[in-house]
Amino acid sequence: HAVSPQATDPAINVALDQHLVFLPTRGARNGRLFLFLASSRVPPAVSQIFEREAAMVGYHVIALSYPNTPGLASFCPAASNPNACYDQVRRQIITGSPQTTFVSVNAANSVDNRLEKALAYLDAQYPEEGWSQFLDDEGGIKWKKIAVGGHSQGAGHAAMIAKLRFVDRVVLLSGVTDGVSNTGASWVTPGETPADRIYALSHLRDAQFSPYYLANWQSLGLFDFGSAVAPEASFPPFDGVHTFVTDLLPATGNYTAPAPHASTGVDFAVRLDGQGNPVLRPVWRYMLGYCPTPNEISLTPSCG
Repeated sequence: HAVSPQATDPAINVALDQHLVFLPTRGARNGRLFLFLASSRVPPAVSQIFEREAAMVGYHVIALSYPNTPGLASFCPAASNPNACYDQVRRQIITGSPQTTFVSVNAANSVDNRLEKALAYLDAQYPEEGWSQFLDDEGGIKWKKIAVGGHSQGAGHAAMIAKLRFVDRVVLLSGVTDGVSNTGASWVTPGETPADRIYALSHLRDAQFSPYYLANWQSLGLFDFGSAVAPEASFPPFDGVHTFVTDLLPATGNYTAPAPHASTGVDFAVRLDGQGNPVLRPVWRYMLGYCPTPNEISLTPSCG
């Protein structure tokens, strides 16, 4: 489905690109929702290859339209307190609670409200599809049944949601990008969701990979499960690691920015094989909680 944010709540009045919604593959339903948040200044439609993979391994999927313009890197590094800027801006975009003057996101336009209203709308329009299982008796979000993920700015929001709430799983594509003085951001610390539920993927030639991603992954405790693996040179279960760094040539045919940064999950740069399948499919599925069999015939329970 493609869903207008205003159809779910007339009070939503900015970031009006359509939410994209995907149903899980029959026979593979896992009883979980995957919330995907795109990167800065782009609609949910730019990452459909990855979003569809999440549905293929059993998730109900909502790729949420949310206030993602401009990118945080356009103003937080120059702020008098960059660490506070990153922290407060992300909290306000997610919850709508007033935190800072850098953004003007109110409660109606927040990620929380958009997701809650999208679920209520989908349940009303398509009651047979099972959206009600992700809402409690008061209409609130059942975060423990939700996996969160995103690309770039969206990855940072996913990490912040995991800091604030206990969620089922976290998938970070090219993130967390926040950094101050060649280190990660101070807000990136363990929170309600433990590190054993968090996975991250970056490209070696992404300019933000070192030092920002590395520092933030370290702060989240992801290296407690082993050093980062090149997914194209290995296969699930990847020795149980939680961090991945690829050096695959992007679909653009070159390593010119922003292709490496985008190649982890944005359609124009995602590398496909000769059959049109994403080369990163095995690591994507592993991070999402499933492992493909060697011949890709069927889906098997999580090996991560």
